[in-house]
Amino acid sequence: MNIQLKVMERNNVNLSSLQCRELEEIINLLIGQYKTEYVICFGCVNDDKATASCFIEAVQQNNTHYFLLMITTEITRIEHEVQDYVNRHFDKASITIIVHGLETVRNAINQGSRFFTAVCRDGMQLYSANGLRLNIDYPNLNPAITFSK
Repeated sequence: MNIQLKVMERNNVNLSSLQCRELEEIINLLIGQYKTEYVICFGCVNDDKATASCFIEAVQQNNTHYFLLMITTEITRIEHEVQDYVNRHFDKASITIIVHGLETVRNAINQGSRFFTAVCRDGMQLYSANGLRLNIDYPNLNPAITFSK
């Protein structure tokens, strides 16, 4: 059986200035509560819905769901605590947040993690404690080797 693997296309995450301002509030809450090194947005789903009928007034609904990676200085997993915190303190949009320590992320990337490589390389960095871009050497991922793992 011959399996053909295609190289995945890289897609950078780009948010509008309005979306960045919307996320600024939750980022400020997070950095005030946790030892945060970086916050990276790796996905955003906008769901716009318009309803019109001769029986009701026209209704416009907009739901946004952000997917964030928060990188901390600690190795302790606090993902559930942070997700609960976000759910309690932010109601402008839905947020799914994953949390990992910086060393965990670096190790995963060095071991060929496609997920962390794509998130850190192509996601939109929204916050940095030191004001600099996350500096990691990203390996060239070979789809055949990744598939065999």
